Amino acid sequence: MGDDENYKVRVSTAASIQFRELRARAEKSPNSTHAKLWDAVRKLARDKLCLPQIALSATHALENKQRNFANIYSCGLGERHRIIYLASSKKRQVTILMMGFRKAGDANDVYEELYRRLHSGEFDSIFAELEVTRPPR
Repeated sequence: MGDDENYKVRVSTAASIQFRELRARAEKSPNSTHAKLWDAVRKLARDKLCLPQIALSATHALENKQRNFANIYSCGLGERHRIIYLASSKKRQVTILMMGFRKAGDANDVYEELYRRLHSGEFDSIFAELEVTRPPR
């Protein structure tokens, strides 16, 4: 396979639940912010995260030495929403872990939620499947 071939984009169970809820809200109110966000999520997954140069971009890599988010990427949707994902060049795959709202300092901040889920082991099987090093607990 050439390095320029698109990656497969998959969705974790957690992200799937979030996306279903967002889609339902978007369909209920087609002109709402939920509809705009749902459209942005679909475009990001369909048109951008499948491209290796975007999926593995250093600008999307999470670098928090205190939390050790190595091998995890984040892509912004608007000013406050984030898509968190893993990308594997070896497996040529992106798996979206979750989506959330960026609210620095808040217990419900997307990165705080990511830290809790990583610590619980919720995404361990995805790290193993992609053969990506999991951050230590």
